[in-house]
Amino acid sequence: MYRLRCSDADGITFDVMPSMQTSTGFRERCHYVLDLQHAGPCVLVIDDVVMDCVRDIDRHRWTWQPGFFAGTVLAELFDDHGKRLAEFRLDVSPAPHKLGQDLFAQILDDLLEADPALLFGAEAAHAHIGAAGQYSNPYLEYGRIKKFGPLLVRAIETVRHHRLTQLRSDRQLVPPHQVRRLDQHSARSLVRAPRTLAALHGVTGAAAPPERLRLDVPVTREELDTSAHRTLLALLLRVVRRLRKVRADLERLGADTSANAFRTPSAPRLDYRRALLDDLERTLRRQCRETPFATVRHAQVSSAGLTAIAGHPPYALAYRRGWQILRPGIDGEREGDTLAISPTWEIYERWCYLRVVQTLRQMFPSLRWERSVDRAPDRLRDTGSAAGTTVTAYLQKTFPAMDQIKPGAPFFSISSERRPDIVVTCTIDGRKRFAVFDPKYSVARSSVLSAMETAHIYRDCLRWHGCAPELALLLIPAASTAAWLEQADFHVDHGVGVLPLSPGSGQEPLRAILQRVLF
Repeated sequence: MYRLRCSDADGITFDVMPSMQTSTGFRERCHYVLDLQHAGPCVLVIDDVVMDCVRDIDRHRWTWQPGFFAGTVLAELFDDHGKRLAEFRLDVSPAPHKLGQDLFAQILDDLLEADPALLFGAEAAHAHIGAAGQYSNPYLEYGRIKKFGPLLVRAIETVRHHRLTQLRSDRQLVPPHQVRRLDQHSARSLVRAPRTLAALHGVTGAAAPPERLRLDVPVTREELDTSAHRTLLALLLRVVRRLRKVRADLERLGADTSANAFRTPSAPRLDYRRALLDDLERTLRRQCRETPFATVRHAQVSSAGLTAIAGHPPYALAYRRGWQILRPGIDGEREGDTLAISPTWEIYERWCYLRVVQTLRQMFPSLRWERSVDRAPDRLRDTGSAAGTTVTAYLQKTFPAMDQIKPGAPFFSISSERRPDIVVTCTIDGRKRFAVFDPKYSVARSSVLSAMETAHIYRDCLRWHGCAPELALLLIPAASTAAWLEQADFHVDHGVGVLPLSPGSGQEPLRAILQRVLF
């Protein structure tokens, strides 16, 4: 049993055990030291990053700091030959000055129910998802390859040792002593060759001695080029193509070296992920060249192949593993599959956008609402329209600088380019008004006061059809100690402020603010 001894910056220690159950006690942005007593050399990989190890005889020590994310993180322990020794699941909670784990889980549930694509991300943390729908991205595809790829390899090995065959009838010329069965065609052939019959009976002067005769008889042989093998081979080739595609996508994403202190970089994970995909591709290609797939003349999915696979458990399992790699979608029942999610602050930002849109739909039930996606899921627009009224909510709307705008463009900034998180515009009988919301996933007093700088900037520099915003508010997950910024009178007097908004609070104040600003 491999056991990690974990300690945090406050000196609190706890054990992390290898099991399917997650180990709690971790928080985002905190530092942890992981110790392991093990005689031989070993490697710890957390979220596909090989951790730097400090070794003292049989003691191994690693340091780790979770990023801005909350969820389940996979840690893997290998020996120096690459053999997996243990697997750990680390549950990372939001920072104490943010939402609690239960409320954060409610945010994830709300996003999954309303629009699962809003959860897409590349962080180490994973959330349980379903398997329906058409949503997909390289990180989701890689996660499914990593989880189900080794299971597919093992399932194919089982198929190779328990092969399905079919009997194929044929005819063959064989010596008399090898004849096991004669059919009507064989009998008619003998009748038409009386000298052959004479030779078989040892008659002097026959056509040839019996040992040189050849008789046309029916034979059966086992055939591996079956519909089941053709279907499985087609599936394996699709999986190989998916591996190559995902590797190319991850290399493209890993090539982006732009620094961002609030996101986990992809580049440090690229070598490990490329090696995993390369090894899996080599193994699957080798299996495709071996029996029974080497005898298949062409790969083809057919109804007969699917029927044969369904009736044979090892084949059905192999096909299921392949489909678990290839399937798109994150909807439906959560069956243990996971999705790499966005940072906690981005999840909160998108949840706030969802709440704003839901509130607008309740306020304007008679409007016809439509959603458009510019670059999913970073740029969203929900628009409700009817005669004389148009209400629009934007996620990550860009306000270009004045010298960069096109003639007649409604959105611009009187200074440099700005990109507020949420913008709400309203046109009623020609009168235009708009408001800006900037979610900040923190309630610490210093963080809130510092973040108010963006509210002031948005209030002063953003323009829509030449109009300044009626209000620029920060949205935070819970009440802070800067209580005066949350007062409605303060919002009216200064056009800026703070609104606590979470699954358990803030819905009615948000509606009241939108009602006052837009009408």
